[in-house]
Amino acid sequence: MNAQAMRQVHLDFHNSSWIESVADQFDAEQFGDTMAGAHVTSVNVFAKCLHGFSYYPTEVGQPHPGLKRDLLGEQIAALRRRGIKAPVYLSVLWDDWAAQTHPEWVAVDRDGRLLARPPYSNASAIDHALGWSVLDLASGYADHVVDQVEEICSLYEVDGFWFDIVSVIPNHSPAGMARMRSAGVDVGDQQAVLDFYLAVRDNFIGRIERLVHRHAPAATLVYNHTTDAWLARTLAAQNQIDVESLPTDGAWGYLHYPVVSRYARTFGAPVVGMTGRFHRSWSDFGGLKTPDQLAYEVATVLAAGGSPSIGDHLDPSGRLDPAVYAVIGEVYGRAEALEPWLAGARPLTEAAVVAQWDAAAADAGRLTTALIPGVHGAAEMLIEQAVQFDVVDAARLTPGRYDLIVVPDDAELGPGDAAAIELCRRAGAALLTAGARPAAGLGDPPIVQARPIATRPGFFRPGELAAEGSRLAADFAYAAYGQAYAITPAPGAETLGTVVEARFNRTWARFTSHGHSPVGDKAAGPLVAVLGDWAHLATPAFSDYHREGYWPGSAVVRALIDRLAPRRLVRHDGPAWVEAALQAAPAASATVLHLTAYQPRRAAHQTPRLDDAHPLAGFAIRVRTDRPVKRVVTVPDRGAVPHSTLADGTVELRPLTVAPLTVIALEHGDGPPRPARR
Repeated sequence: MNAQAMRQVHLDFHNSSWIESVADQFDAEQFGDTMAGAHVTSVNVFAKCLHGFSYYPTEVGQPHPGLKRDLLGEQIAALRRRGIKAPVYLSVLWDDWAAQTHPEWVAVDRDGRLLARPPYSNASAIDHALGWSVLDLASGYADHVVDQVEEICSLYEVDGFWFDIVSVIPNHSPAGMARMRSAGVDVGDQQAVLDFYLAVRDNFIGRIERLVHRHAPAATLVYNHTTDAWLARTLAAQNQIDVESLPTDGAWGYLHYPVVSRYARTFGAPVVGMTGRFHRSWSDFGGLKTPDQLAYEVATVLAAGGSPSIGDHLDPSGRLDPAVYAVIGEVYGRAEALEPWLAGARPLTEAAVVAQWDAAAADAGRLTTALIPGVHGAAEMLIEQAVQFDVVDAARLTPGRYDLIVVPDDAELGPGDAAAIELCRRAGAALLTAGARPAAGLGDPPIVQARPIATRPGFFRPGELAAEGSRLAADFAYAAYGQAYAITPAPGAETLGTVVEARFNRTWARFTSHGHSPVGDKAAGPLVAVLGDWAHLATPAFSDYHREGYWPGSAVVRALIDRLAPRRLVRHDGPAWVEAALQAAPAASATVLHLTAYQPRRAAHQTPRLDDAHPLAGFAIRVRTDRPVKRVVTVPDRGAVPHSTLADGTVELRPLTVAPLTVIALEHGDGPPRPARR
């Protein structure tokens, strides 16, 4: 973890010229005392906002017309006096002032639309519309940003920079097209255009890194919008990976951070999870989460091995809201108390979900990627089953690291991916695949071929997979909503369950009842084929689960994981919405179990309500650890947890109750040293 940013606040401060007076009530001592009192260790403070206005006496950019002081300088000084870091925020590709003064820098999308806020529109980014002007880093705008960064470095002793909107945004304006053609780019080739603008971003990041470290060698650098399929290109230039993920925004949701952080953390850099105090999204003035809700979001970050950053928006007057920092202080006070068990901790994992990225619609003009639906579905299943896993690019899999590798049904793996998976199999990893075909190039597959069944949806009967304790009924025909397949098992493969076609597909001329037709009599083949340590499912189980959330698919996967990887790190008898994450904490000489037990409440909207927490009755939890356990305690209070060691060495815990945020240390030594008083 990055100790410098363990408890961060991202202090948004975007003010248009309609805000006539800015920071007129700012009190540096009150500002610093409020942050220190809320247990904050780092604050991103603003040099230039998305409106393009600066909050210090700039000669390169445009100071906000309503600003009469060096707000940035006063904020840095106030935080520094209290030992709080103050990285400097600067917007890159969104800048309304630069767009108005240099319209030749504004980007144009592939359809010829100017990427600037439409006239006569009150569209906003909070509504996922085009609310800001988008600039081209291949134009003279890049020099303008670099000049402003150099100016800031010359005026202040900076702790670091936090650059926002460092996206991949091609410019198809006449000037942009001319620049690409002069660089030898075939502008009709979208991949060539992407490669050009990836290089443009790389070049900009390289210029910034050299400049900043010439002035301040120890300064930290973060580039937002780079946690994507091209993260490896920018990783060396960043001190940490920030995963922006406001779960109630409507775009991210509560599954986004747990999945993307499990990908980001495999690169070995510190990961920072960004949430917000807002009910909706950034600049949601009047939106404030309850301490329970914000505590859950911070706990999710800590459990995945990251450090938290909470977004706030400073009022134009320059005064922090006491109610906001009462909530942040309560949440960060708890996080601080846990730090002796977080320092140097690393997630313990037993499984890997193979990552694959696809193009995704996002901000206008921006080329971005998202993990495919099957990755999200597989991750959701594994979280609900307490499987400890990473999300990893196939080419970056390490042989011997994982007991189980899951390949989503919608993944399309190349020969290099298959070769990397095969090396892991030879090192002892079991394999779970699904859908149309296993990856070509893998040895000894459990199926010979797969062909689409004639109907969609299809059905499946679990058969032998409906073992004792399962909720599955052996002979019930459960719907598989995506395209299911008729698989031909390989010689010697064991088969489980059955895939069955519907009576017919629904068409305008042939239909029955409200939706699809009932299950028919035609069996298409087995549901699962297993050969050795490889199981293949005939249904698109993972992408189906992401889209439909239908529980039988997850129950089948649970049964298969129990067969393929029975020696699990964590099992528990609690409900599926109890999240369990296991970490090795060498500084505390302990194995640490994070439990977040929040029951979502019913809501008419899509965002779950997690704003009211209540303890659960105790349930059995089993943890596998390879080291002798001296004692088991809840932390930070160090209350004893009843436990016993089973015949196989697994430690069974039986806490009397499980609080919504429960952290349990299985101590192998005397526990962590006492933290120094502040």
